[in-house]
Amino acid sequence: MLLLSLVKQAQNSDEKALIQILEMFEPKIKKTLRMTNRNVRDDIRQEIFFRLIRAIQSYNVDHIPDICFFVGESPSKRKSS
Repeated sequence: MLLLSLVKQAQNSDEKALIQILEMFEPKIKKTLRMTNRNVRDDIRQEIFFRLIRAIQSYNVDHIPDICFFVGESPSKRKSS
């Protein structure tokens, strides 16, 4: 739940929350970048952070899907079973 609360704070212009989110993803990004060409790593890293920031800003924190969304089942269908 920590990530969700940080996203809410970042959406309210909390720069520290945004930085904390980026730092949370940094290890995975670094690991993935090791598999890329050294000459373009900085550009790719910058693009990843740019897209991550955009995703944070546009994420709808009021509509969090439940498990039915991920398994492709409607909640009403599940209740009738």
